[in-house]
Amino acid sequence: MSEATIKQFMTASPHSIGQDQPLSVAHEMMRTHAIRHLPVLHVGEAMSTETYAVEPRTTMLEVAAEMADHRYGAAVVIDKERLVGIFTTVDGMRLLSTVLADSPRGKA
Repeated sequence: MSEATIKQFMTASPHSIGQDQPLSVAHEMMRTHAIRHLPVLHVGEAMSTETYAVEPRTTMLEVAAEMADHRYGAAVVIDKERLVGIFTTVDGMRLLSTVLADSPRGKA
């Protein structure tokens, strides 16, 4: 599992929003699609400057450690300057539940 890449566990083709959109549009998109993370390409008034971006081949071990160390809620996945995915704490919990279900201790 230490060689698993983020591409295997990310949410592909996430919703995103353009830089010229008002915050109200971003809020509406998040409500409509029931999402907590909306990659912004860049809504200035609410944009996080603490964006963690990785390539699809980045290992899950590296991503998990970096997200925990810096308390990031998500990692955006960029391939050739294009947004291709997002990995959130919810995706991380799905991955953890799979790992635990497959482990001998998780089946006890």
